Amino acid sequence: MFSIPVLTFAFILPVSVFALEAKVLKPTKNGTFDVGIIITPGADIAGEAYEQLGIKLQEAFNGRMWISLLCDFPFNTPNPLQLGTGVSESISKFKDAGFQGKNIFLAGHSLGGVFVGSYGLNHWSQLKGVMLFASYLTRSHRLRDYPLPVLTISGDLDGLTRITRIVDTFEELENETLHNPTPLNLITPVIVMRGINHGHFASGNMPPNVLKHDLPVDKDITFDIAHSTIASHVSNFITVNTGLPKEDYAKATAGLKGAYTSTQNIIKPLSKIKALDTNKAKSSFSTVTAQKYILGDKLAAHVDVGDKEISLQEIDFYEPDVQLKNKSFAHVQTYSNVVVPFDPEDVSLNPQTPSEIQSVMKSKEGMIELLPGVPHDSRNLTCRDLNKFLYHVALNASSSLAHNRSVERNSPEITFHDDGISGNVLNWTLDSLDLKYGANGALDVTSYAFIVAADDKGGKMAGTIHCKLLSPYRAMEWIYIDSLKRNVS
Repeated sequence: MFSIPVLTFAFILPVSVFALEAKVLKPTKNGTFDVGIIITPGADIAGEAYEQLGIKLQEAFNGRMWISLLCDFPFNTPNPLQLGTGVSESISKFKDAGFQGKNIFLAGHSLGGVFVGSYGLNHWSQLKGVMLFASYLTRSHRLRDYPLPVLTISGDLDGLTRITRIVDTFEELENETLHNPTPLNLITPVIVMRGINHGHFASGNMPPNVLKHDLPVDKDITFDIAHSTIASHVSNFITVNTGLPKEDYAKATAGLKGAYTSTQNIIKPLSKIKALDTNKAKSSFSTVTAQKYILGDKLAAHVDVGDKEISLQEIDFYEPDVQLKNKSFAHVQTYSNVVVPFDPEDVSLNPQTPSEIQSVMKSKEGMIELLPGVPHDSRNLTCRDLNKFLYHVALNASSSLAHNRSVERNSPEITFHDDGISGNVLNWTLDSLDLKYGANGALDVTSYAFIVAADDKGGKMAGTIHCKLLSPYRAMEWIYIDSLKRNVS
């Protein structure tokens, strides 16, 4: 999803110079009640590009549905300064043409959804609900606190509104659904559709930024099928939150509940792998697994490992704590810092998963010195080997659909390079895991290691290894999204 600072518009020509047009599609069905949807386009997409979706929305809804397409934003990019004018003009045109009632919904695609979400917060009395097409409420706004029903809907092949960003919103809904007697999965549904990408909400030629970042679609998904799928979910959302038509309410409720279950199944592998290193226990599975793996099976069988996540400021000062239980068994306390991307504007175009896991572990050499009578193998593994292993953790946990897409589209493997060696622990902290995204889904990974020999007499960190680890969640995000991109450099 795009991010354009609102203040940018203050330095362009006054928006009043540009006449915003509300293009109205009148109802195609008869009925006893009216519903209106005002559609705000995404960046660089003309409002007219949503006409085919509007037609499908009218076909899907069993009532008099009015559609307004907001057209002629400056540079075909929506802005909050004109959105209110567009809403008012749309409602006025609806009423002049015979619209009755107050069932007005405001929809926005991509960047348009960002502005629509903000508009609904301050103008909720004008609207019956809000729809975010390939968009979401930013992190400063909670679903449960939003003053209107809000539909968050996107596709699992969206290269701009990444499914890994939607995971966070769905988990928020999932948690609220478990602990709230109000059925929020009907009032604030979060829906991910199989095979649909960012451009599927519109029609025609997509702008360069969408073409660059969006994912190729599944072969069986056409624009017509995508629009019908979107329209079905939107129709259910409207019926449930207006109660109209009454005869469709039960079916619409079942439809939203089914969409919740379907989305839950799509999201589940991502949520599970995310929780390995981001959890309430503040313990990194990746570091625990890497510690055991680097020791080898024989030695690891005599070691119990626990991990504690600490801050970036603390990571330089910690070393693994080893407690010998007896001559043949020890407990190792490792330490980790899970580094998440700095994203104050909440832009889903960029990777949403940890950029690295800083892991402080006991080296194999160090454990052999502490447990000299315990058998061990002769393998000497590096941080590179650990990252290969963690990649396969993600690969094995991915859905069968993700595997099939990788095979069908001939996705590349990640290329793992030899470790860079940091001269001291401070340099290691500053040497970030090198993730280079290349053309046609390529990803090159280079870790950095800081190793202190077991017989080192110069400091307290003797027998330790510091590794920059690849987060399995970052690896899974690459499998689901970035590995599928084509001709992107």
